[in-house]
Amino acid sequence: LLRGKAWEPAALAAGFVVLGASVLGGWIGTRIAGGKWPFHAVRGGLFLSAALMLMGTFFPVMGRWYPERSVPAGPRRRALGLAGLCEWLVMLVLFSAASVVLRSFGVVQSIREYAMILLVFHVLAVYPFEYLGGKRVLDWKLPVFVVLCALTAGALFLL
Repeated sequence: LLRGKAWEPAALAAGFVVLGASVLGGWIGTRIAGGKWPFHAVRGGLFLSAALMLMGTFFPVMGRWYPERSVPAGPRRRALGLAGLCEWLVMLVLFSAASVVLRSFGVVQSIREYAMILLVFHVLAVYPFEYLGGKRVLDWKLPVFVVLCALTAGALFLL
């Protein structure tokens, strides 16, 4: 999908915009869930993501937001689910906006492609993709997960 484009400035900028939007979506979700959570980076995650992006592919292994203190299972599922939901919604909005508005510009086309990949990764609530938030939403509320999967499928097929 992205062969030959990875070294282009527009593709690099788009990759960092999409990754930044994902982190921002998670941060917003943590605030909605009622806490100030630290961001825990995966060892080598950001380096691995950047290296793979430069090689012409995209696998965003960078880290996630987690509560500082241990929380009982029910509230923890809700809090993590809200964070995952916000990340997913930010990617859905970013993909939809890039698909509808200014699609002919190079950087916007690259943003669309990267956001599309993240949307597909969010639908995959199995290892190794579960850390992206889809599994968090699935564990929290199955109906919300199903609706988001349907919205994602609709956006991918219609846009």
